[in-house]
Amino acid sequence: MKKLFISSMDDRTDRVLRRIEPLLTGCKYPLKIRYSGSESWENVSTGAAAKGDGRFAEEEIDGTMLGRGGLLSAVEGRDMPRIFSRNAHQVSDREVIILDSLSEDMGSGDMLITFMDMDRYRGHNPGGYLSQRASSAGAFSLGMVFRSRPLPDFNILEELNRQLLALTTSFNGLVAVPREVLIKGRNIDIAHLIRNLSDMAFTPGIVNLDNADLMLTSRGGSILVMTWGAAKPGGNKAVTSVRDALSRPLCALDLRSVRKAMVNVVGSGDLTLEDSLVAAEYLRRRVRPDAHIIWGVSIVDDMENEMEVLLILATTPMELLMHWYSTE
Repeated sequence: MKKLFISSMDDRTDRVLRRIEPLLTGCKYPLKIRYSGSESWENVSTGAAAKGDGRFAEEEIDGTMLGRGGLLSAVEGRDMPRIFSRNAHQVSDREVIILDSLSEDMGSGDMLITFMDMDRYRGHNPGGYLSQRASSAGAFSLGMVFRSRPLPDFNILEELNRQLLALTTSFNGLVAVPREVLIKGRNIDIAHLIRNLSDMAFTPGIVNLDNADLMLTSRGGSILVMTWGAAKPGGNKAVTSVRDALSRPLCALDLRSVRKAMVNVVGSGDLTLEDSLVAAEYLRRRVRPDAHIIWGVSIVDDMENEMEVLLILATTPMELLMHWYSTE
């Protein structure tokens, strides 16, 4: 059975992982987590989520509102071979031993999500090394960088842009999480995003999106913004769910900078292909006219006429950083 691994690479993202760990117990797949400095994975109990333990959870938890691996990546539109090298990542001998041991548990079809703080460069190197070891084992590796501090001045943007572009070469996809998500304690949003992402990657849909589609969306040095939305029965659920996704703090970017996007719609048995087309078209009218959008559809029997949408939006690191700087 495919497994989901989540590793934190620094003390700041350790705190994020500790907050969302209890919210991931409804994950359908074997889940293993690892905090920075730990030499082994911890198993997390998983199983069917209790009713309401994922969807519309912001109404239920007080105050806490919350495929395929590959060895090719792209920077600035040019395919470059991934050469995994401890020297390239400046990883110490002790870290190499630990990370090599951690990667031995991963296999083909598994998914690794690596939490990193955008300012803690020291965690980027071992994160990239672990990612490439996972990819060499056939796992899909996704980096998730969190912005925990405000951007101090305009001059730091170029350095952060270089760091993020470098990280895109070490992961099959790199996701940016804005500062507002952490400030407002939207732990459910992060946990639910991870569950939606693993469902999309591991569970075949009627119109299937998988890790290969995610890799294509990530190519060209792109950075990803991921968000999710939901709609209860009644009305135009497709439009409502996309509006909900775009209104969440996770979606902190200028939609006019989106070059590629994925729209994965999940619903009960009454879900139609038309719902997915409506959702994709609603997004298309809000992003760049030349943006490439792909969509998928999955049926989940226990959703009781609800609908959810997972949006994966690709932009450039500099355009994202400029938006964050201008809106902080």
